[in-house]
Amino acid sequence: MQQHFDIADLQQVVASCVGVTDVGVISVETLDESFADLGVDSLARYEVATRLQDTLTVTISDDDIERATTPRLMLALVNERLSGLAQQGSGT
Repeated sequence: MQQHFDIADLQQVVASCVGVTDVGVISVETLDESFADLGVDSLARYEVATRLQDTLTVTISDDDIERATTPRLMLALVNERLSGLAQQGSGT
């Protein structure tokens, strides 16, 4: 099970959902830019969240997706969910 989800992981998932040439660069410098400014509309954010749920076996609600409007917020959300899975797996 993946323990940490980073910028490169997010860039890869977004690019696979939206297309490499259709999305701005997700990097340390753009962590706080809105996904919309990076070329990722709300429908694409839902597609990204669905892909993350399928590949990482995390649960992301519609409300979570609406709140995760920047790469930083999405990374925090995914890592929070991964941390919860790890805690469940360790019995804590």
